[in-house]
Amino acid sequence: GEGCGHMVMYQDSGTLASKNYPGTYPNYTLCEKKIQVPPGKRLILKIGDLDIESQKCESSYLTIQSSSTLHGPYCGNVMPFPKEIILDSNEATIHFESGSHVSGRGFLLSYASSDHPDLITCLERANHYTKAEYSRYCPAGCRDIAGDISGNIGEGYRDTSLLCKSAIHAGVIADELGGQISVTQQKGISRYEGVVANGIPSQDGSLSDKRFIFTSNGCNKSLSLEEGFLSKSQVTASSYWEETNEFGQLFQWSPDKAWLQVPGLAWASNHSSNREWLEIDLGEKRRITGIKTTGSGSTMLNFNFYVKTFTMNYKNNNSKWRTYKGILSNEEKV
Repeated sequence: GEGCGHMVMYQDSGTLASKNYPGTYPNYTLCEKKIQVPPGKRLILKIGDLDIESQKCESSYLTIQSSSTLHGPYCGNVMPFPKEIILDSNEATIHFESGSHVSGRGFLLSYASSDHPDLITCLERANHYTKAEYSRYCPAGCRDIAGDISGNIGEGYRDTSLLCKSAIHAGVIADELGGQISVTQQKGISRYEGVVANGIPSQDGSLSDKRFIFTSNGCNKSLSLEEGFLSKSQVTASSYWEETNEFGQLFQWSPDKAWLQVPGLAWASNHSSNREWLEIDLGEKRRITGIKTTGSGSTMLNFNFYVKTFTMNYKNNNSKWRTYKGILSNEEKV
């Protein structure tokens, strides 16, 4: 129905919210959606937020109907509602309707299969936890939920940051799929640097008592020249920029300078177009979990090049180039 808002659903988990969440939901609206997990599993629901302007649930409410049980109606913002509902089946219908009202955020809920009893919602922050180390399951669909994160994968995230949104920012999980995250809490730092990663901007952050990092699954090592993973000859490009200064010195933004670890100039193409490319021969089959980019950082000659967007193509030795696409949308990732 038109009363449904943010919605991302995958095989094993998903997130669903009322229209305009966390803004005010519309008057006289209906949202009805069937959710399901694979057969043989039970459905676990977590209600992250409920704020429906109706104290007796007469005109505005949320219900959850499984094959044998009706859960709800739920309404208001002070009356108790179950934070977690474990159903006796693998599917349910979420029903939300509203009458005339002035305010109210509506609802946000997440769900997963019974394989993931440690499910959390998109709204949980690291400062909700006191343990030094813990593991939780993030549902699909947390990237576009309102809420700030501060920091980055390198130095960690401020403990006020949303956990699942930070995990997508760090590249630990994909928004379309969700997934398990392992978190370690550490002593905070004086300042957190915000960066854009995986379509999410993080904010600069001030001193905090604690920060958190994501425990590696053993696949976070960068492919560096220093450690012999690659040689400069394995990096080629469509073109590169060069400039001679007033003293006759030649400066080249050549492809071998594309590595973040190489000091000085970076790679920059000779043309500003969407047909430029940088090609890396990895030498053997490797699993790539992330790509970092940064501006050239060079004020020399008043040039400061940086890439705004890019797509990625990949191939094996004998195959054709294929474009890396989204898991659900099947559209090329930009």
